[in-house]
Amino acid sequence: MNEIWEYHFKKGWIHQHNFLAAYLTLFNEKDISKAIIALGYFGKYGVYQIDDSILGNPIEVYELQNGSRLPKYLIEYCPVGANIDYFVACNMPSLIELLNKLAPLVHAVTACNQINDISPNLKKHSKLVI
Repeated sequence: MNEIWEYHFKKGWIHQHNFLAAYLTLFNEKDISKAIIALGYFGKYGVYQIDDSILGNPIEVYELQNGSRLPKYLIEYCPVGANIDYFVACNMPSLIELLNKLAPLVHAVTACNQINDISPNLKKHSKLVI
């Protein structure tokens, strides 16, 4: 599992203790979604809805529902449909800024996927024109 980074709207990027990996190790859990729920995060709100069968929902936000000292928001980020990265934010302004940083990256990946999807057709049509 990758590192976890917090984004704070005033302080910028802050390296966080990987509490998800620690939970998985401590309780010998294999399913990260169970760990997320056990730590008190709920919701899984999709914030970047796109019609892409490969990417699905690349940004999802969980909100902490208990009085824990963990960060209030856990962001699951999967822009290319493979590796999942996790980010955290402790307050709403930080969450908004973090989402403003992640969304353009998802948009770029989506645009590249669309170009890759149509490029075989472009090559086929360009051969017909020549």
